[in-house]
Amino acid sequence: MSFSEHQVIPPPPQKQGGQSTTFLPPPIDGSFTVQQMYDWHLHHSPNHRIFVYAREDGSLRNIYWAEAVTAAYTCARLMNNRIPFKEKPPVVAILSMSDAITYTTTIMGLQRANYVIFPISPRNSAPAVARLLHEVGVEHVLVGRDASMQDLSHEALDILGSQYPSADLPQLSPIPVFGDLFMPDWRTRTNSDDLPLLSVDPSATGLYLHSSGSSTSSYPKPIAWNCRRLVEHALVPWFGGRDLCDVVFAVHGLSMYHGVGIFAFLCAVSSGLVLGVFEPKVPATSPTLDNMFVSAKATNSDIVFCAPYILEALSHEPECIDWLSTRSGALYGGGPLNKEVGDHLTSRGVFIFVLYGSTECGVVTPILPTKASDCWDYFEFTKFATPKMVASGPDSFEFIAVKNEFSEPSVINTNVDGTDGFATSDLFIPHPTKPGCWKFIGRIDDQIVHNTGMKTNPGPLGIMLNQDPHVLATVMFGRGKYQVGVLVEPGPQFSFDPVDESKLAEFRNLIWPTVKKMNQSAPQHSRLFKEMIIVTKPGRPLAHTAKNTVRRQVVLHDYRAEIATLYETVEDHARSGILPPLEWNDTSTLDFVRNVVLQTLRPNDRQATDTC
Repeated sequence: MSFSEHQVIPPPPQKQGGQSTTFLPPPIDGSFTVQQMYDWHLHHSPNHRIFVYAREDGSLRNIYWAEAVTAAYTCARLMNNRIPFKEKPPVVAILSMSDAITYTTTIMGLQRANYVIFPISPRNSAPAVARLLHEVGVEHVLVGRDASMQDLSHEALDILGSQYPSADLPQLSPIPVFGDLFMPDWRTRTNSDDLPLLSVDPSATGLYLHSSGSSTSSYPKPIAWNCRRLVEHALVPWFGGRDLCDVVFAVHGLSMYHGVGIFAFLCAVSSGLVLGVFEPKVPATSPTLDNMFVSAKATNSDIVFCAPYILEALSHEPECIDWLSTRSGALYGGGPLNKEVGDHLTSRGVFIFVLYGSTECGVVTPILPTKASDCWDYFEFTKFATPKMVASGPDSFEFIAVKNEFSEPSVINTNVDGTDGFATSDLFIPHPTKPGCWKFIGRIDDQIVHNTGMKTNPGPLGIMLNQDPHVLATVMFGRGKYQVGVLVEPGPQFSFDPVDESKLAEFRNLIWPTVKKMNQSAPQHSRLFKEMIIVTKPGRPLAHTAKNTVRRQVVLHDYRAEIATLYETVEDHARSGILPPLEWNDTSTLDFVRNVVLQTLRPNDRQATDTC
């Protein structure tokens, strides 16, 4: 079945672009592919913005759909010359930390040239990247031009070659830069007769994303979005309570290689919202609280779309809070937001909205509701996916996304009353007085969700630590926090009172070789710092079940005071005013170290340093 013989998607409840003179929504009834929507905008919404950014001099640069689609055509031609194919469209992976405009336009160009795309997080370890490339059958990889991406890609290919010597290795080539795609004479390049679109089955894979993984025993898993599923994800704004056309969403803190970044772009395709981003540069600008705030303000962003970590950092800055209180609000997703932070921001007049969803089932919260709730950490499910709440304990419920006429989960792992669905393993509690309102509280499998939206699977990492001869048992923690930590119970012959700081330091050094080995296989956000290791006290061993497994929740409750003290100490240091970068690369690391050094120096020393 082709899209011309499509299964009709019923009209969603909300309208988009109703009052716009520049944006005409594309057909969203299932008759158009996303690629066809790009062509639609070139002809029907050419003068409507898709991106806006502030230049260094403070002036604004708008990129309209006509220019963006033409840049995608330029990318498609580059890719056709570089990656030819005759029959089945090859899978092209992207391993890069390029700026948002270049990265997104490259995706558009690859789609427009009929390739299947696989954005891969550059946070992954080389073994994880190698496994993803192999599992999906990637034929070509577009690699970032910085040294870290070059090293990661070549190391991944070395692993592939050693593990699968008879398999053909993917070809590598550099990802385009902004100047390769956005040409001064772009108005002469709008014809796409040389770029015919293939007729595709709605069930054919159009794009791969991947889940989170935390060690060699828990690699990220590829998840396919078929061509119809891409259209379904674009429908989400049509299930909210507002017309978002021409509303600027500040997405400076989002990574375009993650599902949430792809989702934000698809929302722009269907609704006409505008993406506020950083100025395209090589290397790309690393997000910090300062530059995100300055850019969001300069672009007159109305919604700040970010990870909880950003809101927690922002909550310590009165100027940021005052400005955000004049906006329509902040939309956060990917992890829990500290309750005290959310309460503080709302008390200062900031409207907070929850985004909940997954790569498998999509976003099932309204983008955006008609008005903000006074219970900011609760939300109502939209009709995009039919929710089935299954009891999982006395007070909590697991959310199952059930297929309906608007949406079919990308992964089917259960059946509810004869209808396919996806059991998320996510736990919720109902609001005590507002029926239909739910609050996310955690995962059935105890996966740690950080305030950056990144996830750590503690099981495999704990297994590696438990192999150390000095360790009896461990429990990892860090839900809602920036960094992961671990509680270690030493072996009987190594037991000591951790109040003695010299002995604590000695024990940390004893197990550090094992921690380093673990960190080599873990993504950046799951790597353990020495200061984040705390030790059980004599007489307070870790609680175990009859099967000799650690009772994780009981232990975390027993040691909640020690864990809270640890994070308070870390946060005290973090409040020096320097926010760690969201992505650690050569440029962001240098900027972070430079800022730390400059803040540490006395004022006279700073002036001397600035003149060097």
